[in-house]
Amino acid sequence: MRSAILSSGLLIAVPLAAFWGVWNAGLVNFDDDLYVADNPHVTTGLTTRNVAWALTTTHAGYWQPLTWLSLQLDATLFRGSTAGYHLTNLALHVVNALALMWFVRSVTGRAWAGLLVALLFAVHPLRVESVAWVTERKDVLSSLFGLLALIAYVGYARAPAVPRYLTVAICMLLSLMAKPMLVTLPCLLLVLDAWPLRRTRQTDAATGESVSPWPRLVVEKFPLFALATVFAIVTARAQGGFGAVHSLAHDSLAHRLQTALTGYQFYLEKTVWPVQLAVFYPLSHKTASWREWLVPVVLLAAITAVAVWQRRRWPSLLVGWLWFVGTLVPVIGLVQSGDQAFADRFTYFPLIGLFLALALAVDGLLLRWPRVGAVALAAMCPLVGMLAVQSHQQVAYWHDSEALWRHALAVTEDNHSAHAHLADVLLAEGRADEGVEHAGQALRIFPSYTKHLQFANILLNLQRNDEAIEQYRQALLLKPNEAELHLSLGTLLLADDRVEEARHEFDEAVACRTDWADAWNNLGTAHALLGDSDEALRCYDEALKLNANNAECLNNIGQVLTRKGKYTGALRALDQALKINPHYAEAHSNLGNALILDGRLGEAAVAYRDAIEERPDVARYRFNLASVLEERNETDLARQQYRLAMRLDPAWPETATEEAWKLATDDNEKRRDGAKAVRLARQACGAVETPAPASLDALAAAYAETGDFAHAEATALRAIEAAHSGGDEPLAEQIEKRRALYQAEQPYRCQSE
Repeated sequence: MRSAILSSGLLIAVPLAAFWGVWNAGLVNFDDDLYVADNPHVTTGLTTRNVAWALTTTHAGYWQPLTWLSLQLDATLFRGSTAGYHLTNLALHVVNALALMWFVRSVTGRAWAGLLVALLFAVHPLRVESVAWVTERKDVLSSLFGLLALIAYVGYARAPAVPRYLTVAICMLLSLMAKPMLVTLPCLLLVLDAWPLRRTRQTDAATGESVSPWPRLVVEKFPLFALATVFAIVTARAQGGFGAVHSLAHDSLAHRLQTALTGYQFYLEKTVWPVQLAVFYPLSHKTASWREWLVPVVLLAAITAVAVWQRRRWPSLLVGWLWFVGTLVPVIGLVQSGDQAFADRFTYFPLIGLFLALALAVDGLLLRWPRVGAVALAAMCPLVGMLAVQSHQQVAYWHDSEALWRHALAVTEDNHSAHAHLADVLLAEGRADEGVEHAGQALRIFPSYTKHLQFANILLNLQRNDEAIEQYRQALLLKPNEAELHLSLGTLLLADDRVEEARHEFDEAVACRTDWADAWNNLGTAHALLGDSDEALRCYDEALKLNANNAECLNNIGQVLTRKGKYTGALRALDQALKINPHYAEAHSNLGNALILDGRLGEAAVAYRDAIEERPDVARYRFNLASVLEERNETDLARQQYRLAMRLDPAWPETATEEAWKLATDDNEKRRDGAKAVRLARQACGAVETPAPASLDALAAAYAETGDFAHAEATALRAIEAAHSGGDEPLAEQIEKRRALYQAEQPYRCQSE
């Protein structure tokens, strides 16, 4: 009892020293957002709604309710403190070490071996990722119940009973509910049946002959195999839905086998020499040469051969080796999930097998050759110390995202994920130049769909729209049927006034997803801007069929009907939009536009005031109100609104003049809108004490477009006088030519760009 207490104390103190300060680490920008930072189901703690979510969701690509519940409990207990999540991970890791020691002691009866296995497990640097990374709560929690299942199985094997078997099954179930890693646990139990439980030695009581118990032992595990199969199917579907599983077309069977073989070699090397550890090891897509295949094949074959050869003298070697090889199978790369080749966290439970083999080998030396064994055992002390020091250094890299990814770049080559995640960190901190450089490196190394999207979003934030558009196009070459990307690209093109290109992208979005109201709405807007009102209304109608309460779509319909002169229908659509969203400022403004053209100036003024109340910072609404007040001869109020509007947007007269000119003179009939041109040109003229010649010229052209040639000619004369006064004789000559057209009752037309 005393030795057990001392051993337990040592197992608590040593890992605490190795992982000292881990509670000061933050959340990193690698899945911690999915699990905690941006997950309100976790950060709001244990609630009835959150518990229901945890029990039913496959968020992050797994059904792992126990992990979600544990994180929710932390959020409740520690009130969202990041340190709390790290402390719980560390506490679970220490408990795992204690459980491992207890298991080895109970199954082998060797106290020193149990302590040594647990110490190696507790402080090895490959453990740091599972402990210091909050996302890997699932790892330490799953392993805890896996170890409890092993402890329970030892009791069952020595005194079989249904309650003991149910305890094993329940522990395995809880392990899989934390992380579906230990689906190979039934196979491991069969290995333990052979040694050290020695359940494979059975003699027939009647004949005295040896009989094979293997059929019975396998049948005994059928419920556990069934449980593992269910979780394997659920996980495969969840990972597929999350988009994490690669198809054979993406990764061939030969490439997967290569990854698996090199994976075993990699983990063995890192176990023996745990340096240059990284949070992400990029998956190589190069075809391996025969020499690269030869090394891991020979290594694995040699170790297996030695373990089989020595199975009677040193059975722990074969058991430990099979433990390591077998429990790594789900994550070794035969079923490729994600873009990593290897991961330190994958060894959390499998590495116990190698430590078990080593510890029992040392213990065997103590029994057979005490002096040699004593030397070997003494050598374990500095080994554990060195591993603890290395783990403590590794913990420091998890302090923040930048430190984590810079270290990954320092110890790996062509690490596209490290470049991409570091770019996100730097851009979030406003270090744009560095961020763009790393994002570009990520794209150069691995030009994937997600990397193109990331780079596009970065360029958008830097207002480098043309480059962002090109990145979107490159992404679409890789995934041409992504409706969301077509919509995003179309929206960007629309904002850049590339309407025809935008229409094409919206067409593609609709083709990819015919049931998407937003895509139909945007397609309608593109057609409206191209002057095809009928097609625009057809698209808006499709959008409303999918979402009858789409206020934006109803607002767009109101605009198109206003342009077509169908004011009753326009007012009906805009009223409906405002019933759905009474605070929709743009709909209030468009309602005012329709009311003006319907001759209801007083109501229009009210509508514009409602728009201003919702958005007092939008100059256009005040210009609209000012023009109505001017028409109602409320000159002082109009001037007041003009002054307020000019403070918000001093460039409005020039902007309104350019827009009015296009609407009045475009040679494409579908793009002309004389009434709107008149309104904008009058605002441009009314906003200043002395209207610019160009504004008067645009107003004259707008009058001509509406057929009011008398006002067009008179306004053109004012424009000519203003041009002469400003010394712009070329402009005066051009306006004179247009005035001649108005005298002949002909509007002016110019070639559209």
